[in-house]
Amino acid sequence: LAEAIDALIAEQATAADVRRQLRDMQNEILARLTVLEGATSSARSEACRAHPPKQQRGD
Repeated sequence: LAEAIDALIAEQATAADVRRQLRDMQNEILARLTVLEGATSSARSEACRAHPPKQQRGD
């Protein structure tokens, strides 16, 4: 992220350009996190189905 900002500064980008680029990066990161969260949730559900908890007997 810092390298991307430095590159924009080196290109003499305006503050609006930097903000726009950062917003695009943020959207990309959030999209990837959403995919990761979905995959993690699916894997967790699949693991739970494959290994259900053992039934505990009441006293």
